[in-house]
Amino acid sequence: MERYRTIYNSYYHSAHGVMCVYDLTDERSFDNLRNYWLKEIRLHAPSNAVLMLIGNKADLEDKRMVNFERAERLANQLGVSLYEVSAKTGINCDDAFYNLAAAMRDRLSVSSMHSDSEDSDHLGSAFHVDGVTLPDKNSSFLPSCCSSVAQPTFV
Repeated sequence: MERYRTIYNSYYHSAHGVMCVYDLTDERSFDNLRNYWLKEIRLHAPSNAVLMLIGNKADLEDKRMVNFERAERLANQLGVSLYEVSAKTGINCDDAFYNLAAAMRDRLSVSSMHSDSEDSDHLGSAFHVDGVTLPDKNSSFLPSCCSSVAQPTFV
């Protein structure tokens, strides 16, 4: 990990959000997240960056080594959201990314309210980052065919 330190430290520099991903089928992955990566993020990421815990490989329930309750305790201690996803099947992936973006939008909206800069209007009704527009949290973003989609499981 040390040889990549300068690379990943530069990624943290201006991060508005950080997804901390661990492997649900590998307890060592969760321990590394808890004992190493979270400390690195706290040291190098901006203090207002939104943090989210992501347990990957939710499709491999029979191989699970990190139970939900353990991860939920850590998320509660940190005051962050927790998602269990499957990158392979897509379970909860969209929800995790959307909710991270929404939390970033909300946090940036709050910080812009306290800013005296001329840019403080740029977060009006939608959040724009790198060509992606996230609607205002009060607007409906799901088409009517998807309005009954189950809400994500998070803390």
